[in-house]
Amino acid sequence: MNGSTLRTGLLILAGLAAIVLYSSIYIVQQTQYALVLRFGAVQSAISEPGLKFKVPLIDNVTYFEKRVLDLDLPVQTLL
Repeated sequence: MNGSTLRTGLLILAGLAAIVLYSSIYIVQQTQYALVLRFGAVQSAISEPGLKFKVPLIDNVTYFEKRVLDLDLPVQTLL
């Protein structure tokens, strides 16, 4: 094997490893919840912030806001 061929192969392999690592990391912010879905089924629900890992190309992450406030206003009857 030629030295430049080996170097090119290692460079391609390192690039693929970087892409897989990048696609397996996700970040949950302080104002978010995260739901990890594997083929549409819930795998886990994440409520604490931080750097997390998932299985690339199999798991999907859906984010929800913690800051959404639902207010139940009292119903006033007209008499």
